[in-house]
Amino acid sequence: GPRGGGVEWGHNTHELVSRLLSAKMQREGALRVLTTDGEFYSLTRQLNMLAKHARGLVVPDDADEYLLQNHEASGLGLPSKNLVSTDGLHIDYVSVEPADTFPSRFALAAASRSGRYNFVYCSQVAFATQQTIIPDINTFSSSVHTALSRGRGPLAAPLQDPDDHPYLVVDGYHAFCAVPTTIDPHQRVFYLGGLLKHAACGPNAAFVTVPPGVRPRPLLTGWLADPAVLQPGSEGVRMGDEAEFEKGAALMGGTPAFGPALGVFCEVMARWVVLGITVAGVHSHVMSLHEALLRRVPAEGPISKSTLVPVQDEGFRSHTVCFRLGSAEVASATVSLLGKHGVRVDARGEVVRVGFGFGHSVADVDRLLGVLGECFGAAAPQAPPREVGGEAAGLG
Repeated sequence: GPRGGGVEWGHNTHELVSRLLSAKMQREGALRVLTTDGEFYSLTRQLNMLAKHARGLVVPDDADEYLLQNHEASGLGLPSKNLVSTDGLHIDYVSVEPADTFPSRFALAAASRSGRYNFVYCSQVAFATQQTIIPDINTFSSSVHTALSRGRGPLAAPLQDPDDHPYLVVDGYHAFCAVPTTIDPHQRVFYLGGLLKHAACGPNAAFVTVPPGVRPRPLLTGWLADPAVLQPGSEGVRMGDEAEFEKGAALMGGTPAFGPALGVFCEVMARWVVLGITVAGVHSHVMSLHEALLRRVPAEGPISKSTLVPVQDEGFRSHTVCFRLGSAEVASATVSLLGKHGVRVDARGEVVRVGFGFGHSVADVDRLLGVLGECFGAAAPQAPPREVGGEAAGLG
């Protein structure tokens, strides 16, 4: 069959993304990234650090000063903004909001002749607002790759090797095992996910599907990317040796620890088959809980129709209903107050996220609505006074 393809495993999505970034850097000598302003903090932090490093290597002249140092610089009239632009690193990003126009705006940005992107990264569901910004991955992949081809220009030589094409990575972490998703195996898209969230199989296990024919050779690598070096008769790895990469293991590092979570996942999926559980069935159940909540949620208050993040079509809606409260302080106070009444929700910035799964029932919705009445029937929570000398920390 064709080179590459299949699924590769790692301990978390950031490990896999870092290796893919380094593979594109190794192959082309530069990174030209198109992403969004709504990615999870790991990727955003990594790109910020790369940008800071790239700026430190360049003494900009007056013409370059604006793009190099102003992260709000416009992408030459396109629907993107620039984080950094040097010979070795160029990063543009597109706003995830409004979600309903995101696919077309992102494709328009991908067609930029000035961008010439070789690494494109976008979440299926934006983690903070839980808005699905890629309703159909196949349509999105086709439109983005078409746009990227236009961006290369009509006189550009055809790309022969699959690894010469831009890497398109879709982060499905907040959709996997929740939002029904079908991906054509012939699409040139890396689909990234993990087993911790909706799969509920524990930490330290993440995966990425690799497009057919693609064989990444990451700069950031480890011995497990070529396990043959430990086989009998092997001379191991000596200084100056060419690094080889085993098909299906190219993104590996050192000794893996994802075995337990992967084992649980395999058992859970086997049980799903026996019980007739499907992602579509789970999604339908959660959507019925959404309907029960949205039909009766108060008109006003912190958790109400007035603060509700726009509700999307049930076919691709995420499993979390979100409310925008205007500030991170008020959102945090709301989460704390609900927690004291036995309701567990969380917040990302100014957005409170109320999530549902197949373990919830209409009785849980009734309980939530009752608590909302108890907590906010009289007055909304106020942001607590700022404390000097420390910050609360939470998991992503």
